[in-house]
Amino acid sequence: MIILGLSLTIFFYIIALQIKKSFNNSLLNPVLVAATGIIITILVTPLSYEEYIEGGKLIGNSLGPVVVLLAIPLYRHRDTIKKNLLPIMIGILVSIVSSVMMVVGFSKLFGFSNELMMTLLPKSITTPMAIEVSAMLKGIPDITVITVIITGILGATIAPVVMKLGKVKSEVSRGISMGATSHGIGTSKAMEMSDEAGAMSGLAMGLTGVTFVLLTSVFVLIFY
Repeated sequence: MIILGLSLTIFFYIIALQIKKSFNNSLLNPVLVAATGIIITILVTPLSYEEYIEGGKLIGNSLGPVVVLLAIPLYRHRDTIKKNLLPIMIGILVSIVSSVMMVVGFSKLFGFSNELMMTLLPKSITTPMAIEVSAMLKGIPDITVITVIITGILGATIAPVVMKLGKVKSEVSRGISMGATSHGIGTSKAMEMSDEAGAMSGLAMGLTGVTFVLLTSVFVLIFY
């Protein structure tokens, strides 16, 4: 089943890439299309999620080494980072504040429980950090993982359209906005845009996650 899960993931991702190439539409995000194909396959065939994930999780486990490779474009664009350090930090802080305010606002509007609200708060940071933040806030880590994935896919899918409508042409702005809101999936999309946008997105993804964890730790120490 390990081979089956791994092969199924690769197969649908290749198909998704071909669909994206054929239609050239940002809404046809390869991750979203591939995930949809895998879900449909699990629903209509005897294959269970537990059987699929035996192989599928191997790809997830490879993300660590892949993320380390982001250091290469970061090094290439170190001068740009130094020049724009203040705007980068402001952008990351604005992203964190706006994300938290949105979750709190919608939670109050729709009457979500405090536990669910805390579960949703780390939706815009990378999965390993989001799980820890959710646990610290006494949320539900399993649901947090789902919201992180959905946030990443939606961000990577919608961001190019929003940037086009807003006429955002700065590669630094494009990269920081995607990395700070859509973590790894957004960063992969930013890499498609340009090497500089990918580097900025990787930087934003890391700094957003670390900053969120630090702020959460302070919050827990004071209020819990």
